[in-house]
Amino acid sequence: MKEERLINGAVGRIREVKEGPDGLLYILIDDTNGKILRLKPVK
Repeated sequence: MKEERLINGAVGRIREVKEGPDGLLYILIDDTNGKILRLKPVK
């Protein structure tokens, strides 16, 4: 098993991860402000 860190730094607890219709990953963070992160591949 291998670990790859995609998000550096403290972002809080990850509640859910979904793939959007655009093929990107959307991550819901358990935060008082309710953050959603979008991950795009590095070119």
